[in-house]
Amino acid sequence: MGKLKILMLFAFLIFITLLLGFLGFSRLEMSSSLSILPKNEPAVKELKMVKRLSTEEGIILCILELKPEINGMIFENKQAIEEIKNLVQVLESRKSVKNVDSILEASKLEVRGFSISYRKYLESNPKEILKDPFYVGNIISKDGRTTAVVIHLKESDQELIKELKNLKLKNFQKAITGQPVVDFEIDRAVWILSMIYPPLLFLLICGIYYLRFRNVIAAILPPLSAILASIWVYELMGIVGIPLNILTASAGVFLIIITPAYGLHYVDRLMVHLRRFPVNIAIKKATKDEWRPIFLSAITTALAFLSFLFTPLEAFRQLGIIVSIGIFLSLVAVFVVIPMVVVIANLRLRNDLGSRWDQGRWCFINFGKKKYWRYGFIIASLIMLITSIWIIPRLEVNFDSFSYFRGNS
Repeated sequence: MGKLKILMLFAFLIFITLLLGFLGFSRLEMSSSLSILPKNEPAVKELKMVKRLSTEEGIILCILELKPEINGMIFENKQAIEEIKNLVQVLESRKSVKNVDSILEASKLEVRGFSISYRKYLESNPKEILKDPFYVGNIISKDGRTTAVVIHLKESDQELIKELKNLKLKNFQKAITGQPVVDFEIDRAVWILSMIYPPLLFLLICGIYYLRFRNVIAAILPPLSAILASIWVYELMGIVGIPLNILTASAGVFLIIITPAYGLHYVDRLMVHLRRFPVNIAIKKATKDEWRPIFLSAITTALAFLSFLFTPLEAFRQLGIIVSIGIFLSLVAVFVVIPMVVVIANLRLRNDLGSRWDQGRWCFINFGKKKYWRYGFIIASLIMLITSIWIIPRLEVNFDSFSYFRGNS
């Protein structure tokens, strides 16, 4: 096949990838942490039923604590009270907010005969609120220096969460929590995991492979097959309707870590043949030499991920299917895309690398003929194996939305 035809096929492949990208990424959605749990679990069904019956989308708890340099209690500081009033007014003006509970509405109920009346603590005797067990520990602390602003949402509002996180107050130190905040942070982590980590890993692997090949194009080719497989997989997820969650978003990372090895073996063999044969013949010989071991390696890895199909968690099953498909898509990239790029770029081996290629002196770590390092490696592996017997049973098995944010998570 001529170079012009290969160039046209490569351009067509890029066009199809971009077209599918437009269709797939426009439909790709992020799902909440609840989607990870088994659908048939009774607790999950009950929680979904409660969500359907409730008119609220969630509750955001905004904790306000007086800054250390400010003395006294909140209701003794007019500026602090005024700042809370302004915050509540801004929150209540948003369409996504159903209502806001704060210290401003804290009231004391009084029964006189057959009538019930109430008076707001801030309008009469603010210190009385510290004697009311209904409010102490719920909306204000015992020392009167910390209060809570409870925001009830009627619809999801990520912009509100962003604004609250960036909010700067003159009198208060601020912290926000609640399921909407947790989902917001997990969605952000999912986005980073699926869109940021794969390109960073791609660059890292390119740098490592450059130490092997001493050729920029040859170093890019193995991880290129992996990054293409990751893109195709995310496009497929969007088209089919598989949502991104904390598990399925890691498919791209798995592919970037696993599949460049297939391209490495292929390109390594190709570079050997390029020293003796023209490009077309070198590609045919490299494909003939490497297709069987690479294919068998991909089969075993894909079967390992397909074992996730036997788990009750749908997100794990989706991850197993997605990564397995991605592994075979990477084979397409290795045996189809890499030869195209080699022909188009007219890849050649540098003449000064010839002798080093045969002698294996390219490596930046040269162990020579000594075998002492092997014994050290075996001993270190045995130590890790033995200690794992003690460490693994002590690993904490726990997953919930809030544990994700713990320091030792």
